[in-house]
Amino acid sequence: METAPDKAVVLVVDDDEDDCLFIRKALEETAADVNLVFLRNGLDLINFLRAGKSRPDLILLDLNMPLMGGKEALIEIESDGDFGNLPVAVLTTSNEETDRHFCIEHGAKGFFTKPHDFRVFSSLVQSLIRQFVTN
Repeated sequence: METAPDKAVVLVVDDDEDDCLFIRKALEETAADVNLVFLRNGLDLINFLRAGKSRPDLILLDLNMPLMGGKEALIEIESDGDFGNLPVAVLTTSNEETDRHFCIEHGAKGFFTKPHDFRVFSSLVQSLIRQFVTN
């Protein structure tokens, strides 16, 4: 997938279509000019990164996905020197402290449990964009 070189790139790695729609809608409400790239699982993420077409400004990563989950993707990113210091924010339904600890230990810049309320979800996504993309 080609992206416009003058726009920030945000990868959304999530197999839940509703959550992807919520993220798209949340970003529509911001002034951030970003290329959103949706990937269905960790394997798609690793393949995208290895293709090297665009270095993402932010990766929003779910944990529970088919083929390769978020934890496995974090391990791959951490172990590949070419992916050094990529900003990954885990956005998941999990609220387990062991998941949070694992993700932060393996390089995630943040761990956030997906809110059930769209307004809260939208506010969280917008905050992440401001923190990682527009600064």
